[in-house]
Amino acid sequence: MATITVKEQAHIIYNRRSWQSSIEVDGKLVKFRYVDDWDGAEFYVVRDGSYRQLDKEDMTDAELMAYDICSMYGIEELGSVGETFQFPDED
Repeated sequence: MATITVKEQAHIIYNRRSWQSSIEVDGKLVKFRYVDDWDGAEFYVVRDGSYRQLDKEDMTDAELMAYDICSMYGIEELGSVGETFQFPDED
């Protein structure tokens, strides 16, 4: 039997939050994950059945809008299932 002595209280040294959601943008379904931490954020969309991290120039308009919502306003503000809202596009 081993004797264990705690020498430092366990605490978080790295915080990483992963969010997953899907939204419909003008009739186009976007499934995505948004990961944020102290070092920045990462955005993944479902393409061909798996999550992929894309450069902004490779995203569809609907995917870009989902990215903008997450990065500009925070995914926590996205809303509940079935909720509908207007979001300005860049046209």
